[in-house]
Amino acid sequence: MKTVAGIVLAVLLVAAIIFGAIIHGKYSDTKEALLISEKNSSELNEKVTQLTEEVSSLSDKIREREGGLKELENAQKGVSKLEDALKAKDERLAGFQEELSLVKGDLEKERKAEETLRTELNAKETAAVELQQKLRVSESRILSLEQKNARQQSQVGDLRDQLSDLEGEKAGVESKADQLKSTYEALIADLKEQIDGLRDDLSNLKGEKAGVESKVDQLQTTYEALIADLNEQIEKREVKIEAFEKRISVSFVDRILFDFGKETITPEGREVLQKVGGILKGVQGRRIRVIGHTDDIPILPEYRYRFPSNWELSAARAAAVVRQFEKETGLDPRNLEAVGRSFYHPVASNETADGRSQNRRVEIIIAPMLK
Repeated sequence: MKTVAGIVLAVLLVAAIIFGAIIHGKYSDTKEALLISEKNSSELNEKVTQLTEEVSSLSDKIREREGGLKELENAQKGVSKLEDALKAKDERLAGFQEELSLVKGDLEKERKAEETLRTELNAKETAAVELQQKLRVSESRILSLEQKNARQQSQVGDLRDQLSDLEGEKAGVESKADQLKSTYEALIADLKEQIDGLRDDLSNLKGEKAGVESKVDQLQTTYEALIADLNEQIEKREVKIEAFEKRISVSFVDRILFDFGKETITPEGREVLQKVGGILKGVQGRRIRVIGHTDDIPILPEYRYRFPSNWELSAARAAAVVRQFEKETGLDPRNLEAVGRSFYHPVASNETADGRSQNRRVEIIIAPMLK
C-alpha cells in the first residue's frame, strides 16, 4: 500500500512537475506576447497621438480654409452688389443723358426763339429809324415851305407896294391890281393847305412811331416778365413760352393745372396762373385766348356723365382758366376767349406716353385785337 501510495504520489508529483513546466512555458509565452503587445500598444498610442496632432492640424487648416471660403463668398456677394449698383448707375446715367439731350433740344429751341425775337426787334428798330428819317424829311419840307411862304409874303409886300403906287392909275391898272390880289390870296390859301397837310402827316407819323415803339416794348416786357416769373416751371418742362412777331404763346402741361380727368384747377396751378394773370393785367390792346387740348384717349366711363368726350373736357379746362383770370386776377373779360380743341391739334405723337403728356396742355395766346 505504501508502495502504491508512493507510486501514486510520485506519479502525481511528476504530473505536477510536468504540468508546472507546461504552465510555466505557457506563462513565459504569454508574458512575452504581453510584452510584445504592450510594445505594439505603445507604438500604436504614439501613432494615434501623432495622427491626433495631424488631424488637429488638418482641422485648423480646414477651419482656415472655411474662413477663407466665407470671406471669398462675402467678397463675391460684395462684387455682385457692386455690379448691381454699377448697372443701376449706368441706367441712371443713360436716363440723365437722355434728359440732358431733351434739355439741350429745348434750350436750342429757346435760343432760336430768342434769335427770332431779336430779329423782329431789329426790324422794328429799323422801321422806327425809317419813321424818324421820314419825320426829319417832313420837318425839312415844312421849314422849306415856311421859308417859301416868307419869301412869298415878302413878294406880296412888294406887290402891295406896287398896288399902292398904281392906285392912282386908271381901270386897267385897277384890274391888274385885283388880279394880283386874287393870285396872292389863292397862293396863301394853297400854302396854308399844304402846311396843314404836312403837319397832319407829321402828327400821324409821330403817332405811328409811338404806337410801334409801345407795342414792341410791351411785347418784349411781357415776354421777359413771363420768362422770369415762370423760370422754375420752364426748367421742369412744365411750361413752354414762345415769342413770335405779334404774339406770345404760353403752354402748360395738364399735370401742373389739373388732376387727371378733371377740370378743377389745382392749388399749384392757381399759384402759377396768378403769376401769369398779374403780368397779363398790364397788357393793353391785346386779346388773350385760352385753348384747351387733350390726348386721343377716350374719356373713362366713370367721367362721361360730366364729359361725354374730349371736346367737353378741353373746353371746360379752358373756361376754368378764363374764370381764374377774370375772378381772381381781375382781367377784363371782354379781352378773354375760351376755346376747346379736343385732341385735333397735337404737338407730339399719341403713340407714346411722353407724346400724350405733351398733347395734354392748356395754351394761352396773347395776340393783337381783331378789328
